[in-house]
Amino acid sequence: IQEYFPYETIKYAGTLRFLDGKHSSAVFERHQKIRFTEDGVGVFFDRVWGDGILFGGYFARGLRIMEPIRALKGYIVPLLLPRRFRRGETFNIVTRRKTIAAFYDARGQWDTAIHAPTDLVSINIETKGNELGDPEIVAPPRGDIHAEHQPHQLRFRVARPALYTPYRLTWSWK
Repeated sequence: IQEYFPYETIKYAGTLRFLDGKHSSAVFERHQKIRFTEDGVGVFFDRVWGDGILFGGYFARGLRIMEPIRALKGYIVPLLLPRRFRRGETFNIVTRRKTIAAFYDARGQWDTAIHAPTDLVSINIETKGNELGDPEIVAPPRGDIHAEHQPHQLRFRVARPALYTPYRLTWSWK
């Protein structure tokens, strides 16, 4: 079943920062610029999934956080927008959440799936401790995909990503 979203994403930029050398806790910060495709939109739905403690902390700049809704895969966090928006208007969503005990395997991974039409997605993985090695990208053979690797950073960018399809970055800890 295909979902309906009353907005499209102009730009989605996420950064996963590991807070310690043991990669036991991390913060994911997302900046998403959206354009509304209908009038009267007052709520944005943030999708959250993964391993470990997903809500070691959650912040949404300028938005009221409603009660998370359990979904088949993770949670949906309704965020009350500061006002109702009209078709064609844009708004920047900024969220930050801390995860604990999510990255315990020999290979780390981060998944992103796009549920609304999106022009550009970029994901950065940053670590202060162990180096990130042997990076792999699992993605459909579609869109303009670009990736970079440095010892403490992975960068992934895709223009016009496929809808409802996971884009996965994996790496080893060195």
